[in-house]
Amino acid sequence: MSLPWSRSLRLRVTPHAAWATLQPGWWGTKALADAVHPANAVSNSRDAMPSSAMAVSIEALAANIEAVLAQIGRSAAIRGARLIVEWSDSMTHFDVVSGDFAGDSDRQLQAVASACATELLGEAAQSHEVRWQLQAGGRHLLIAAIPREQLKLLDEACQRHGLTLVSVQPDFCTQWNRHAKALKRGPAVFTVASEREAVIACVVDGAVATMS
Repeated sequence: MSLPWSRSLRLRVTPHAAWATLQPGWWGTKALADAVHPANAVSNSRDAMPSSAMAVSIEALAANIEAVLAQIGRSAAIRGARLIVEWSDSMTHFDVVSGDFAGDSDRQLQAVASACATELLGEAAQSHEVRWQLQAGGRHLLIAAIPREQLKLLDEACQRHGLTLVSVQPDFCTQWNRHAKALKRGPAVFTVASEREAVIACVVDGAVATMS
């Protein structure tokens, strides 16, 4: 039997729907419960997809997250579980900046990422959570920015359901961290597609150099 505080709740959030899977604390074991909201999200997702992160309805996001957590909570105990979130790329702003970053501190890299976000988003950058990942070789900095108003919904959901938020990662970052080591040296194209949108990265020697 898996104790509630050893369980992981994987939550995927898109502009129009949310999916959740509750897993026990050990690897490779069948999921304890699954949920999706709205129920027809898979069939109508192509028609409901907004074109940008700014077009996302906070009310719809909150309703979908709450509904899917409540639904899965009726099937199994989720209080105390670890919440791992996969965030839609369509609700994330990406950027890549080139430079000599190998010797920079985390504080310096955060400053670079924040400056790039400001150049990309203008004053709206102040309302975004900005994170970065230094690429192999220290020559490229991958930057992601998500509106704090959206991320706040996850904190509120954790408080209501007694969950511990462990991580929030955009789809692209999740797949990149999972598969980047399999790429050989030289140029390559790495693409993460979902519904009507795709994030395409030009990779050089295992590092994301540019993105579209």
